[in-house]
Amino acid sequence: MRCVTWLAGLGVLWLIASSGVQADTATAFQQGRDTAASGAAAASAVNATNATGNVPGYNTAPTEAGLWRDGKVNLSGDGLGKQAGCTTANTSGFSGKECDAINFLGSGRPEYPLTRTDALFNLSNGITKNNRDAVSGMNGGSGTGGCTTVEVKDPDLQSTEHCEEFLEPVDKRCPIGRVVTVDRDANYQCEKSVSSYESLKCRRGFSVNVGTVIKPESFDVNRGSEVPGWSASTFTMNFTVKGTPDSFKIERYQVDNYGQVWINGTKVYENVLPGYSDMRWGSVGYEYVEGWGDWGGYSRMVYKNSGGVTLGDFYDDGCNWGCRGAAPNLDITRYIRQGNNEVVLVCANANGIGPCAIKITGSARELVVLGSLVDNQCSALENRAK
Repeated sequence: MRCVTWLAGLGVLWLIASSGVQADTATAFQQGRDTAASGAAAASAVNATNATGNVPGYNTAPTEAGLWRDGKVNLSGDGLGKQAGCTTANTSGFSGKECDAINFLGSGRPEYPLTRTDALFNLSNGITKNNRDAVSGMNGGSGTGGCTTVEVKDPDLQSTEHCEEFLEPVDKRCPIGRVVTVDRDANYQCEKSVSSYESLKCRRGFSVNVGTVIKPESFDVNRGSEVPGWSASTFTMNFTVKGTPDSFKIERYQVDNYGQVWINGTKVYENVLPGYSDMRWGSVGYEYVEGWGDWGGYSRMVYKNSGGVTLGDFYDDGCNWGCRGAAPNLDITRYIRQGNNEVVLVCANANGIGPCAIKITGSARELVVLGSLVDNQCSALENRAK
């Protein structure tokens, strides 16, 4: 029965080639039966030599024969070339059916966007995992999965069925919520970079060991040579403290004849005559006093403030305690601040040139770096980058 069917097929091809026209289905079937009845003579009419002129498009050495080579050649380039050529080829007649089919496959398939939660994926899981048994009906059609080689042995027919799994039924869904578009170029792979697997941030710096030290501070001046007799001078000076003030005092004070000490705008020490207040930028001079009755007017020596207002009489007492010097050891820590300090010294001199001096001593706490340690948390990334 199998031989009859094959001969009938050959008979159809031979009759089509000899007549030069394509018969309809009924005629071709009848011609095949007649040819099959003629026996082996019909087979000899269709062979490698005779078929060249009788079978449309027949070629004993087609160009496609060199493309296979045991499946080791990439057909992508040749396939794209064939597809491009068929877009302009004539598809009429028998020889054009190949390009007609290629054009249909190349442009006739719509694209369907599917999300990763679409029901089609879930419903197809059973088939993709058990396709062989489900299609063939083995094991009740339920399938056991896997790909196996099956040998069919029969007295009349022996065959071996091979199965190759190019795409295993692995879940290709991407946990990033994007829409998967089904088209001929899709590869269904998740795009990941190195940054999605590890952190490329690190810290690098120094760990510093800081301590406190107490350093001595001092301020010692004498401006007496700059104060002539019967005059007053105000000296504004700066005293820098490096660190937090710890303890400060006026260790010595000496002024001829009268004076004051101001620190950062506050009067902290003085030796003055009765009635004196703010002596800063004041002056020594004569003032005329009007007489009354039998008493005539007269002039007296006075001290006036910066606004010209008389504070009181001014005279030479020889050498008062300020002239001889004092060691008050007065605590002035609360008036001293870190950084720059303004010290104002006022000296009012009488008959001769005397001292105009002050000495401040103390200490300040200063933060110093006792040591440091390199803290490099980037060593692992640096070694990998070498």
